[in-house]
Amino acid sequence: MIRSLSDIFSDKVKVPIQTHDKGDLFLVVVEEGALSAIKRLFLQGLPSNSYAISLDVDTASLSEDDKKAFSRINHYLDKENKTGINKRCDLVLFTESDGESSVYIFDLKSNDPEPLGVCNQLSNSEIYIRYILELARFFYDVDISRVSFFKVIATTRVRKKVPYANVELRQKVARKKALFDKYNIKEVTVLPDNKKGYLQFSELSRLF
Repeated sequence: MIRSLSDIFSDKVKVPIQTHDKGDLFLVVVEEGALSAIKRLFLQGLPSNSYAISLDVDTASLSEDDKKAFSRINHYLDKENKTGINKRCDLVLFTESDGESSVYIFDLKSNDPEPLGVCNQLSNSEIYIRYILELARFFYDVDISRVSFFKVIATTRVRKKVPYANVELRQKVARKKALFDKYNIKEVTVLPDNKKGYLQFSELSRLF
């Protein structure tokens, strides 16, 4: 799967897989937002057979034409459409191990994002990636029948116990949990350290 995907995706959306001195693989998720609590997230301990792209490309070094092209998930879609069809995530990580293929749809948010927006963003990205996998199946004869999808939102929110007396907050938490359960989304906390964040791949895989 990964070999075919590397032929399908543009190099401009590829997220480099790097190697630590000790041989461990990692990648860096870059956040451009001025208010982002984490500007660089280091996802460490990646499986040996990994490939990653971003659907939210860092356009700082791109030409004006390329900036327009990468301003949404697909330039054929109406940019003004507000239903969620232009939502995209920071990172899509593909891994292969023992005949199993996995796709991690991942996004990094500061604080506590609006739950429905998160669901739309990750689900829309999954729909797009499923389309790409159909291209790999049709044009490269890739078996996609054993591909598993995992959607993860990382936040800088510090989780606290909700007081029983705070009915409004408990209802808000319950609505969020119901949405995340419906769309099979897991949440993980990453604490900022001088605008950097660190996350082990094992912390993602054990969520599911």
